[in-house]
Amino acid sequence: MDRKTPPAQIGPRRRMPYRSTIRANCQFFETGRPLARWSIINYIVMEAFWEDCEMMMQTRRGKSFQQLVMEAKSRIREVPLTEFMRWRSENRPLVILDVREPEQFDAEHIPQAIKAPRGILELEIDEMVPDQDATIVCYCGGGSRSALAADTLQAMGYENVYSLVGGFRGWSQSNG
Repeated sequence: MDRKTPPAQIGPRRRMPYRSTIRANCQFFETGRPLARWSIINYIVMEAFWEDCEMMMQTRRGKSFQQLVMEAKSRIREVPLTEFMRWRSENRPLVILDVREPEQFDAEHIPQAIKAPRGILELEIDEMVPDQDATIVCYCGGGSRSALAADTLQAMGYENVYSLVGGFRGWSQSNG
């Protein structure tokens, strides 16, 4: 904004004020007196600028946990508990990964499950499951963390990855 521009033609609010405008506004805030003839207009422009900055910061906020889970679930396959139980009864070769915290795994877990907390899954999966074509079923407490884990494993090249619907709670309620 230059000093020759009348106030009615200032333009869009998204324009960033020049350093002189910012300097004038700083003095206005410190002394309460305008530095120049256009300082009040500069002050209004600065207010609009900061409102836009705050609005951009609010809209640029990251995704919530639930949004991440929903996106992951749209990219992965989930296996219902009944089908998982059928696979186990048929002795289908499965790798069952418990992605809960170690304390939760130590307290109780599905038989034959491997402890693979989400915090170290990416680091140790190559040693735990070297065959990327193996059928992997991930589970957690309720199905959210396992969906994220399954999504990560698919991104790492594992092709037959599933998340157990209902997680450990569902399994334990069905008398596993």
